[in-house]
Amino acid sequence: MKPFPTFIIVLLWPFIVYSQVNPTAQLAGSILDSATHKPVAGASISLALASDSSKTKYTGITNGEGSYQIQGISPGNYLMYISCIGYHPVLRRTGVKVDTGPIQLPEIYLKKNTLSLLQ
Repeated sequence: MKPFPTFIIVLLWPFIVYSQVNPTAQLAGSILDSATHKPVAGASISLALASDSSKTKYTGITNGEGSYQIQGISPGNYLMYISCIGYHPVLRRTGVKVDTGPIQLPEIYLKKNTLSLLQ
């Protein structure tokens, strides 16, 4: 009976070590309409490394309550780009510093885009 528990520990050891060696963060927040302060559903949130903003590393979408969660983010400095149909996009150039663990960002407000197509 002793070899079986040892076998299980040996089998699971790489997963245990990997989860401790590579800590990640969870980013959460909400997107609101700047005029009405109501939640914006379906907004897209993209994170790109501040050192190389040409490549999106992580993405998320707001739910019906305007909330989002992006999990598994490696520590670092990121640019955040928020967009939604009918609203002006927002780019946070100042960067978002991500450490390990849960991070709650302040509310982000989107301004309605009043442009329309000409017929």
